[in-house]
Amino acid sequence: MLNRWSALMLVAGAAIGYAFAAPAARAQSENVPFGIGDRLTLRLEAYAEDGGSRTFACTVGAMQGTWVRCDSTDPFRPQQAETWYSLRSVLQIRKTPR
Repeated sequence: MLNRWSALMLVAGAAIGYAFAAPAARAQSENVPFGIGDRLTLRLEAYAEDGGSRTFACTVGAMQGTWVRCDSTDPFRPQQAETWYSLRSVLQIRKTPR
């Protein structure tokens, strides 16, 4: 009788431990038509009073959720600091050929 309860408790403990040790579920990242290494032209929404927008070239270095890290587009100019942009603040994305 004691062996049956021990086996049952061992299995129940393993199941509970597995349930608590599993990583938390995360929502799927948004599906974007570009990937790491692609060259893009981004147009950001204006932050100034004049209503203008900021357009620049970007080589995608990393993506995390709705954020994109732009690497230096010039291979001879080293990158000074990491620059991340939220895709929610981008008005237009144009993919340029490699």
